[in-house]
Amino acid sequence: MASCAFNSLSRRFFHILPLLFLFDPRAADVLPPPVNFSQYDKSNIDVLGNLSEEDQERVLEWLENTSYREVLKLIAEPAPEGFGLKIHYNSLRKFYLKNLPLRLNIHRHDEAIEWQALTKQAEIQPIDENPARP
Repeated sequence: MASCAFNSLSRRFFHILPLLFLFDPRAADVLPPPVNFSQYDKSNIDVLGNLSEEDQERVLEWLENTSYREVLKLIAEPAPEGFGLKIHYNSLRKFYLKNLPLRLNIHRHDEAIEWQALTKQAEIQPIDENPARP
């Protein structure tokens, strides 16, 4: 009976045994230094963000008019038509979403200028809401 209790206890304790090594003060001399995994993280590399501003603008114009899949094909084409880059769908999507607020702000500013011109014209030539009926 005692051996049965011992086996049950040892099974419960066995999975904790590697963790006890971490709390041993003598283990600090044995453990290797921590690894900085951020240097291996390739998701932080923004290939499209490293393009020139003209090329980024070109990609953003493509994205306004065509689908992500078509733009991926255009980017993969050789240099005169594209950039010769193999980009993942999600990378292109993140690039577009990162630049979208700036693009919308520019578009909103352009629209505001057009509306200001229409407002001035309406002040000069007001529209008669109740024209005289013959």
